[in-house]
Amino acid sequence: MTFWCATALIDGAPVDAVRVHAAPDGTIARLDRGAPASAGDIVLGTVLPGMGDAHSHAFHRSLRGRTHANGGDFWRWRENMYAAASALDPDLYYELASAVFAEMLVSGWTAVGEFHYVHHRQDGRPYPNAHAMELAVEAAARDTGIRLTLLDTCYLRGGADRPLSEPAAAVRRRLGGGLASALGKPAGHPRYRRSHSGRPWPNSHARCRPALGTGRAPIGDGDDSRRAAAHGAAAHPPLRTAPGECGVPR
Repeated sequence: MTFWCATALIDGAPVDAVRVHAAPDGTIARLDRGAPASAGDIVLGTVLPGMGDAHSHAFHRSLRGRTHANGGDFWRWRENMYAAASALDPDLYYELASAVFAEMLVSGWTAVGEFHYVHHRQDGRPYPNAHAMELAVEAAARDTGIRLTLLDTCYLRGGADRPLSEPAAAVRRRLGGGLASALGKPAGHPRYRRSHSGRPWPNSHARCRPALGTGRAPIGDGDDSRRAAAHGAAAHPPLRTAPGECGVPR
């Protein structure tokens, strides 16, 4: 399949009259610059490289349009978010992630960093396959065709200087339980060298990395955070905080 682009952004510069030859797997096999359009080309206007979404929580898709009625704020959103997290299972997570990733693809996003923190069953016990939720997200990315970096994250605290409180405590085992030690391992640890389905991350459509929590809900104690950061864990920083978070008065 060939595409003819009136203008294509290549290596950061606009180039006119570019024919793109697509390989059977959908990747770019060859670029012809300064080429006239030919019969059979799919003719396009200005074409940009696919973009990467560096911060996604796929299951938040279920919250769209449901959190700000009657003057809703962050705290009402958080209650609804915890309720949505409590309702998830691998099948539902696959459906939600597939919908989100498909919307990303048709909007020009071809890679996603998924901050993944819903790990266990609703009662906090691990699934028989301890990575069932991660596998659901990985399968959704594979089936929709988006490149995935699965950022292994957990919530263990409710703020910089306070533990999780209700209802957060009720879902703590689901969102954290047992992952702090894994997040403190080097990025080269076997957990991050191979996908949960057994395929090497670098040779598949996806990869896995450890991730730090936010100032809103940092992982573990200071030692956990420093150890994870020293091993190259990705950060999850909020650009601003809601009143009442991290010691800021409501």
